[in-house]
Amino acid sequence: MSSGSSNSSNLFANANPPDVNDIRNLNIYERVPVHLSQMDSSYYAWKTYFSLVFREYHLLDHVDGSIDSSLVPDFHDWSPLTPCSSGGSSSPSRQQEFFGCHQGNSSVDDYCRRLKTLADELRDIGANIDDDLLLSTLTAGLNKDFRNAAVNLTLIPEPSFAKFVAYLRLEERRMKQVKARAIHTALTAGTTRGGPPSPPVAPATPPQQRHPAT
Repeated sequence: MSSGSSNSSNLFANANPPDVNDIRNLNIYERVPVHLSQMDSSYYAWKTYFSLVFREYHLLDHVDGSIDSSLVPDFHDWSPLTPCSSGGSSSPSRQQEFFGCHQGNSSVDDYCRRLKTLADELRDIGANIDDDLLLSTLTAGLNKDFRNAAVNLTLIPEPSFAKFVAYLRLEERRMKQVKARAIHTALTAGTTRGGPPSPPVAPATPPQQRHPAT
């Protein structure tokens, strides 16, 4: 095989291998100013910043799994990373996970964060996940303790994901306080009425009759 053919199969033939020390000293917080948040759609911007960094250091093909590192002997310090882009998982499986997402025993924060992450990933690959669908899926996945809260969510003016999360947090806190008061009341009642029984009172000893002295 000619050298030209060999170079065409090697995507890094004309690239300068990144220096491992440069990568280790990279301040990613300065290069990626966007933080993932459950309150807004930040996933796409966050991923874009990371993609720019990967491109600059010629690492994008290692991250998305599109290159076989065995073709790049000069990159022996780098091993292929598990694909972490949205293309690493199929859209149908992600959609199934999104629509089947339920709160279960999770906290409000954990449940909402998981659902929001799935929605952002689906939007990033072109799925039509609008706010109405996100909010209806969130409401449908709440556990039975939040049945009354789910009804109240429909009454929120200008509904948004942030408003729903804020209300559910308040409701979760209220339910914890009610449960704590109920436990305290039960313990107090048990101490008052269910304490150990008093020992039986011994019958009075009849007075001894005195016989007159003879």
